[in-house]
Amino acid sequence: MAGTEKPLGFETWGSESKFSIQDPFGLREVIQPVVFFTSTDEHIVGLGTCFQVSPWCWLTAQHVVSEGSESCFTTGRVGAIGFSPGLVFGTVNLEAEDFFGPIRQVCGFKSTDAEAISVVPGPNGPDIIIDVASLRVDVDQLKLGRDRFVSPLPISAQCPAIGEKVLAIGYPILGTKFDERTARLIFEENLSGAEGVVTELHPDGRGLTRPWPAFEIEGDWASGMSGGPVINMSGQVVGVVSSSFAPTATATGVGYAVDLTRIPLRRIAPELDLSNPGWVFGGGAFKNDGLIGFYANVDVAILAKDKLGADEVSKVSYNPKTGDWIKI
Repeated sequence: MAGTEKPLGFETWGSESKFSIQDPFGLREVIQPVVFFTSTDEHIVGLGTCFQVSPWCWLTAQHVVSEGSESCFTTGRVGAIGFSPGLVFGTVNLEAEDFFGPIRQVCGFKSTDAEAISVVPGPNGPDIIIDVASLRVDVDQLKLGRDRFVSPLPISAQCPAIGEKVLAIGYPILGTKFDERTARLIFEENLSGAEGVVTELHPDGRGLTRPWPAFEIEGDWASGMSGGPVINMSGQVVGVVSSSFAPTATATGVGYAVDLTRIPLRRIAPELDLSNPGWVFGGGAFKNDGLIGFYANVDVAILAKDKLGADEVSKVSYNPKTGDWIKI
């Protein structure tokens, strides 16, 4: 990290539990702010954090992109994620396509998915069944360009354990403010990391209002980090930041994360090969038994077959980081 040289655990200079991330070895490529634009003014409203888990899918907390049972992206609001180069957005009169990718689809768990969790809500059950949502984002028009195979974060197959140290990453500072000196609106963001130690496991949820599997940590997770990844010491995602209580003069901070290892994640991200963390399913185009193209599904690969000069198309499991593949 720029300006830091303290490799012990997740710690860095300034604070042993909470720190600003300047250049976290490419993490800014896969951990981004969730925002919306209003149609009546130039304001960009920060909602939370999301992170990339496949070339086509980002995960966040469902409450980040919903207000009760309604979407945050109602008429007059354009939902997007910001492809941040790190504290250099400057004034917001840039074209949106320079930095922001529109959210084209939000998929979350509904009450009809109640059989997937241990607490089945009644007719007046909670708006959120599992506090996780997937986002499909349009990056084709970004002027800055995007490599869709940027090594998405792998989801761990191993449940977190009590006493385990974890790291949450997100954007506690996010949104626009008026700069009196220049009389212009400025977009601010600050990617931060905050350590925590797992203190309790809640595999059956935390009651009827929060019925999803979760784990509890002792630490300081700010509200803007909601939707961000919770990463274990192996560098794999074990949870999504869901809620927190800030520390006080007499009590330590408490955070709660959705336990991704215990939910049917493939329902909202069907391309994830959860048996192989970091791998994704898709359609592969082959020539002479070598993979020459990888696509979202077999149908897209078939459309590209003639253009590529491929002689075979098959479903594959693919590792975007290494380029390894397994034909299925």
